[in-house]
Amino acid sequence: MAMNIVIVGVGGQGTILASKLLAQAAISEGLMVRTAETIGMAQRGGSVLGYLKIFSPDDPEAPLAPLVGPGQADLLLAFEPAEAARNRQLLKPGGCLICSSQPIIPVQSQLSKAADQVYDMDRILSWLQAEAAAPSGFTLRIVDTQSLCTQMGTNRVLNVLLVGVALGTGRLPVQTASLQQALKQLVPERFAALNDQALALGQQIGQAPEGENHEG
Repeated sequence: MAMNIVIVGVGGQGTILASKLLAQAAISEGLMVRTAETIGMAQRGGSVLGYLKIFSPDDPEAPLAPLVGPGQADLLLAFEPAEAARNRQLLKPGGCLICSSQPIIPVQSQLSKAADQVYDMDRILSWLQAEAAAPSGFTLRIVDTQSLCTQMGTNRVLNVLLVGVALGTGRLPVQTASLQQALKQLVPERFAALNDQALALGQQIGQAPEGENHEG
């Protein structure tokens, strides 16, 4: 049986790199992977989705198509709150949503006189919490990535931080060493130490009790 993972964010957050990291780590462990991306207007801050289906080579129900449909995702990794809400329907009951609490306000909302009404992050997070608590809900981990990225000194590690959180929760079918090796293969050497630290920090957050959302 395949594990279905969807990674969502906006252009520039490293969504596709995160997908490649997980795919490379899974392949190095002898697993099979089907992947796809929906990019759209990514360079203009548009939505980006990465789909992964990870399964064993001898799986009799090995998937042929890479896309993850509504109610099929075991794990939804969201780099932005609105993208988490937009794609919540992909998550299966009992699945896991790991969501950054740091918003990226669309340009049209920034220009609005009532920007806080156009993009109400607190309302989005409250809705996600209500969805998680419903009878057919899911595990929700809200992560204060803004403070963690400040601690790391850059926002460019947000994607690796959240991959680390997913790893720490035990929801990923790969090992820490495989992800570390994938980082060495896919990330320039000058950023290797920083990304290793981000992965370790995220993993530490993910290993904390599920009731701790790490909101700022």
